[in-house]
This record gives sequence, structure tokens and C-alpha cells, in this order.
Amino acid sequence: MTGSFREYRSIGITRSIIMILNAPRFLPIFALLSISGRRGVIAQDLARWMAVRRLEFTEGFALRYLFTFVPEFRTLVYWRLGKPGRSLEFLARGRVGLNLLMDPLRVGPGLYLQHGDGAFVSCESIGRNCWVSQQVTLGYTNDNDRPTVGDNVSFRAGAKVLGAVYVGDGSTVGANAVVLRNVPPGSVISPPSSRTVVGGAQHKVSK
Repeated sequence: MTGSFREYRSIGITRSIIMILNAPRFLPIFALLSISGRRGVIAQDLARWMAVRRLEFTEGFALRYLFTFVPEFRTLVYWRLGKPGRSLEFLARGRVGLNLLMDPLRVGPGLYLQHGDGAFVSCESIGRNCWVSQQVTLGYTNDNDRPTVGDNVSFRAGAKVLGAVYVGDGSTVGANAVVLRNVPPGSVISPPSSRTVVGGAQHKVSK
């Protein structure tokens, strides 16, 4: 049992008991994480999740809390750890239907997966602090063309970005928007016409 009394008290007795009872089965995963060369980027992912979810815990307690109760976070950690991590997924299943179909080394730290159910992510690269909601598709229009995503980009529920397009830093692709053309930095794309607003000007980014 690790974690302060204050931390356990803050999550309630039921969740505290669940965390304590599940701790032994997570030991192989956390042992792998402690020696992995990818632990640094996972630590930055963890910091982002703590900030988004407003978890006022120590990093160690937050890691165990998220791993116990949030299957999207488990999927992220397994994926970051590569084949060794995925081989341990039988210990605690990740989010079914969350498909991270690209090399984790091409994705910057701070990736946040909100729900994630039905999401497909396959890009040339993704920058820092990307936010992906459920039912998002980032992927190919043919065998080769797929998106490149900058830093601090958010994809809301049902957004689709397809082909060899670039989504600029600080952009938000709104719920159910479809993007088939480049998106300038700082854009907000809103459906149903999938127009992007940059400094008050509107430009269409889908056919």
C-alpha cells in the first residue's frame, strides 16, 4: 500500500480498496515502466492527464489511480512501451475500440485520450499535447497519405482528418468536422461546413 492517507481519503473508501487490491497485478507493468527508455515521455503524458483531470496527487499515486480506473490511460501506457508493454495487457485490459496505429516515437508527449472509444489514429507525426476524443479518425485516403499534426491540437468527438494534410499548432477540429485540406495554425474548425476561422476570416478546409 503506497500513497498518503489524504490521497486515499480523497478518493473514498471503495476506490481505495479497489486500488489496494489491484496493486499486485500491476507490479510487472510498473517494473517495466521503471526501466524503459520511454518512461520520460510517459511521465509527461501523466503530467498532462493530471492537469486535465485536476488530480491533486503525487505522481506515483496518480499513476496508480489512472491505471486502475481509466482504461484509456492503460492503452496509452501499453502503446508507449511498445511490444513489451502490449504483451502485459492481459493483466489489465485497455480501452476496447481505441486504435493507436502509428509508431509512438512519432508522437510528442502529453497525448490525452478523452474516452477514446472508436478512435483511429494513424499520422505521419503528432506534436506535443494533442487531445483526441471519441470517434475521431486521423488517417489515410490511400496507401501513403496521412495527416501531420502540430503542437497543442485538439480533435473533438467524431472529427475526421484524412490524407496528407497538415494541422497547424494550436488548432481545434470541432466535433464531427471533416478536414481534407491544410489547417493554418490557431484555427478553429466547425461543422457542418467544416470552415476554419483564423483571426475572424473563414476558409473552407473540406470539399
